Amino acid sequence: MVDFSWDRDIQLSVSFLMYARIVVHCILHVTRKILWLTTWVFSMQHMKIDWKDEDKNLTKMYPRETDPDDEDSIAEPGSFFNFFEQESDPMDVGDIFFASGAFRNGKPN
Repeated sequence: MVDFSWDRDIQLSVSFLMYARIVVHCILHVTRKILWLTTWVFSMQHMKIDWKDEDKNLTKMYPRETDPDDEDSIAEPGSFFNFFEQESDPMDVGDIFFASGAFRNGKPN
């Protein structure tokens, strides 16, 4: 068994408390920025990406493919950029982020 005591083994100094406060502040700040960015990205309307060259157009190279048996389901999602260029989101990827934001704000569905 480890012989440990907070009172004996840990000495809290002013500098330690200042560093701990700065670290907690940075973590909270970064977390807020990530949540804001996630909400912003998935609340956008579809948009056309202006590719520099058609050889680099990933949405044309890797298009979204629907299931031949069921037109509402996706067989292959293709490029990540299809989520930005195509209006529909049949896989409901954006709903995950909207639901998590609502839950975080105290408004679960």
